[in-house]
Order: sequence, then C-alpha cells, then structure tokens
Amino acid sequence: MAFYDVVSIDGPAELLYPLPWSETPATSFLLTPEATLHAIGAPGFVMQSERDESREALGWFQRIIGAAAQGPNLAVVMTPRIAVMTREACARETLPADGAGVGNLRSMARRAPHQLIEHEG
Repeated sequence: MAFYDVVSIDGPAELLYPLPWSETPATSFLLTPEATLHAIGAPGFVMQSERDESREALGWFQRIIGAAAQGPNLAVVMTPRIAVMTREACARETLPADGAGVGNLRSMARRAPHQLIEHEG
C-alpha cells in the first residue's frame, strides 16, 4: 500500500480554512507523522519506506497556482473546488511547509506475512 498524506508537524495547529484537504476544521483530521504510521501499522501493515515530502509539496502547490489545468488533475478526484481552496491557502501562506505546522508524508507499507490470507481456487 502506498499513501501520501498531509500530517501535523507540531501537533494541533490553528489553521486558516479552507485548505486543499478540507474546507472546515470539522472535516480536517490531521495526525502527526508518528501517529499516522502507527495507525497504518496497527492492522498489521509493515512500513517499507517513509519520506517527508513537505518541501516538494510546497513547490508543487506554488507551481500549479498560476498554471492552467493540463489533462487529469486533482479537480477530477477532489472537485474543481480544490483550485479555489489551493489559491486561497497560498494567498494566506498556509500551505504545507509554509509555517502552518503541517507537512506531507509519503510512505509505502505491506501486509505482514502472517496476515496474508490464501484464497482457495
């Protein structure tokens, strides 16, 4: 399993909404990187790799703000509102790695071998 998630770097932060992952605090559930990895490991996944992608994510957001959409993009998955939320967050300088106490974590995990279920044919 591979995942890429927004995480809380300094614990709960006072964020200004809307943000690209959530329009309000009621729908934002940021965990620390450690808590995120623990939540993935609890059901039996073993981490294969993990990397802080905060700096890369900030650069990506800064590049896409003024660019026209080309082909499939986040709006396909997250609705066209993602563009508005991203522009607003950039204008407030509250995107990941921009001093708001949030970052981006990229990780890969696999199911522990003893957890694998064999299917009968």
